[in-house]
Amino acid sequence: MQIEELKLRMHEQSEHDSSFVDFVEDLLKTERLDGKAVMGIGKKIVSDGVKSLSANQLETFIKYGLYPYNYIEECENCGSSIPWAEMLFALDDSYCDECRYKLEKK
Repeated sequence: MQIEELKLRMHEQSEHDSSFVDFVEDLLKTERLDGKAVMGIGKKIVSDGVKSLSANQLETFIKYGLYPYNYIEECENCGSSIPWAEMLFALDDSYCDECRYKLEKK
């Protein structure tokens, strides 16, 4: 995924969609973010939202907070896009919830 597409995906899709912010909060809680700048940007996302970031902060967070270890674009099994709400689990196995459930059920 291109950085510009990811920037759009990070913004809330509706006023009640906080899935990306919730994901960033989980990254902070599980200590998956490295570096003072990235952790500071993550805290700003949680407290003030993605829209509060400057272009440089947004790009820094994508390059060093999400890539290469904290973002899975699509499910390794079915190829569907991984929603932010499922992303933390996908970081461990690269599967969407549906495929993970099917594989665990076997």
